[in-house]
Amino acid sequence: MLQLAEDREVVHRQSFSFQSVAGQLIITGQLIIAGQNAAKLL
Repeated sequence: MLQLAEDREVVHRQSFSFQSVAGQLIITGQLIIAGQNAAKLL
C-alpha cells in the first residue's frame, strides 16, 4: 500500500515538471510570435 502511494507521488512530480516545461515553451512561443509581429510593423 505504501509503495502505491510513493509511485503516485513520483508520477505527480513528473507531471508537474512536464506542465512547467510545457508552460515555458508556450510562453517562449508567444514571445517569438510577438517578436515576429513587431518585426513586421517596423
